[in-house]
Amino acid sequence: MFTRVLPSILLLLCGSLFQAAQGQQIGQADPDFGAEGTQALIPSLGAESDWVRVSPGGRQLITYVSGEKTLYLWRLSRSQAAPTDTFSLPARIESVQDVIFLPEGGYLLLAQQGEKPLIIQLTVQGDLDARFGQGGMKLLDLGTEATAIKGQIDREGRLWIAGHGQKADGNRFLFAVRLRPDGRLDRAFGHGGHRMLTLSGQEVCQDARLDAQGGFILGAETRSGNFTQFAAIRLSDTGQPDPHWGQQGKVLLAPGDEHAFLRQIQPLADGSLILAGHARTGTGFSPVLYRLTPQGRPDPRVDAQGYRTYSAGPNAYLQAVLQQPDGNLLLAGTSHYRPFLIRIDEWGRRDRTFGRDGIQHFTDLGGCTKDRILSLGLSPDGQILMAGRWADSLQLAQLRGNPPLAGLAALMTPPGESPQAASWELQLPLSGGKSIRVAGNAHLVSELLADGHPLSAYLQVQLGQQMLLVAEEGHHFYFYINGKYAGRRPVFLWEARHQALVGK
Repeated sequence: MFTRVLPSILLLLCGSLFQAAQGQQIGQADPDFGAEGTQALIPSLGAESDWVRVSPGGRQLITYVSGEKTLYLWRLSRSQAAPTDTFSLPARIESVQDVIFLPEGGYLLLAQQGEKPLIIQLTVQGDLDARFGQGGMKLLDLGTEATAIKGQIDREGRLWIAGHGQKADGNRFLFAVRLRPDGRLDRAFGHGGHRMLTLSGQEVCQDARLDAQGGFILGAETRSGNFTQFAAIRLSDTGQPDPHWGQQGKVLLAPGDEHAFLRQIQPLADGSLILAGHARTGTGFSPVLYRLTPQGRPDPRVDAQGYRTYSAGPNAYLQAVLQQPDGNLLLAGTSHYRPFLIRIDEWGRRDRTFGRDGIQHFTDLGGCTKDRILSLGLSPDGQILMAGRWADSLQLAQLRGNPPLAGLAALMTPPGESPQAASWELQLPLSGGKSIRVAGNAHLVSELLADGHPLSAYLQVQLGQQMLLVAEEGHHFYFYINGKYAGRRPVFLWEARHQALVGK
């Protein structure tokens, strides 16, 4: 009997817990951060800021100011961004396209020296890491002009890099390179460590991501006649185009005979792929989003053509995509130099409870001198971090998000204690004088009791030593194993009674 009511008890737990932690609507400025939710990182930005990146754990932020050839770093806390370091780069480095945060600390920079990509590994202190390449640097020679755009590190510590180049005849190409942790070319990949790919001869790489199934996907723009369109290529572990994905590993997409410009791709846990950017419409440009099936086909469940467009104002340019812990997506961009956010579910449907009919415009941040949002990220407790150049300053806005279970420790941490070391405990009332006690730390909900009985004992029969939690949002149950999101299922057996803003 007790196991039959277990899901209802867990729903009560998660509903009360997340409603208390949330307090405000998703997307609203967080008044506990900076000055009413925003902070000027560089108040007067005389030189050009090429990009801003938030670390995967949401504890660091880094920007590259090309006019100064300098990296600026900040440490992020619940209430502010505190400057920590500045790293000046050698004069021979012409540009830096991106940064990769190393799991053990330190940074990998995708830089440019002359016509060749230069990969630089820095320690936490900003020194060249002699364990990588030659004295901390690896120069990639593809035999022609090339630029590294995006990179990612896999579980084995290998570095996957994607970019584009141009041959002597003027034709452009995409490329992928894989390096071993020490910077040597991985000869098991492609042709001696790299792979060159051509579609129309007018390719421009915009993004690249590893998916959950071990593939490496390059997102690009290419030309089809007089129009620019989305392109994606999925490579296997050996660097070969996946013959079972798209058309022999390649996909070309465009919403009608109009220009479409890709900005970001987002692999999903089930093998599906999101491609997001903007396309020309009758009134200018509008955000557009495609969802591909795990086989690389436009998913008809999104729309008959597998894509959706969104009206976010005149000339709305999409620049960044972020998947929230509950699986929903945030699309960020600018319309007439004003930032906006669109919140959608995994099928592209707008969240009508977010902002105004699924879209939130930010008129109090000032105009963007660059027509782009530079970065989106998540704080440890699930808040939305949006960094960009507004007016003549580089600013960071923190917006209400949906806290992940592991992030509850940050919310419950006593002043002066480290979230990693602190433990927390909650006592939530149930009907009939019963209650639920929840205890844990920054990494795991370690104890879950209902009326003195450990619920985990009933679940360990099925999951061994793993802890399962179930939370409800709308008409779905969301499942969490050891505080990490593990999927969702429709509600069939229990009536939805509590709305919970949940995360992984």
